[in-house]
Amino acid sequence: MKRIFFFSVVALTILTISDQKVNASQYRWRQYYYRMSPTERELKKEKEVLRNFIATIKLSYSEANEMEAKVYGADSFSKLRAIKEELQSLKSRYFKISNKVEIVSSLIDEHFPEGHSRNIMKKYRLEFLDRLMGIQYDVGLNKDRALDDLSERIIMTRKKLWYIQ
Repeated sequence: MKRIFFFSVVALTILTISDQKVNASQYRWRQYYYRMSPTERELKKEKEVLRNFIATIKLSYSEANEMEAKVYGADSFSKLRAIKEELQSLKSRYFKISNKVEIVSSLIDEHFPEGHSRNIMKKYRLEFLDRLMGIQYDVGLNKDRALDDLSERIIMTRKKLWYIQ
């Protein structure tokens, strides 16, 4: 009986101490948060919104880090607004590119269907590549910075064409 009482007192003491530590850290955070001016709080919220927005756009790793650094370094709403506009343009650009990727995949399905003979594929080879490259240059991509999906489709198509020849 004495052991049970002793262990319950020890457990209660440990819980009380850990609860006080949690409360102290929350209190410090609240003090820091409320010491911020209202504009600093709004700026912090806007930065968090932009960080989430960056996560939704399919940027490359280096571009995402660059945009994160810009958001972190912004100290005014005008800078954040400029970053937001830049992100909107990137999003619309990548949206156009993803539409082009859908077109490319439909072209691949159209010109390289399963079970087609090699002669038919040879017939469409030049036309397909012209259309494919036309789409690639229409998007405004240079060959070095092609998106993963689009470049993967191009590589697969080149492999198929190399195999046909």
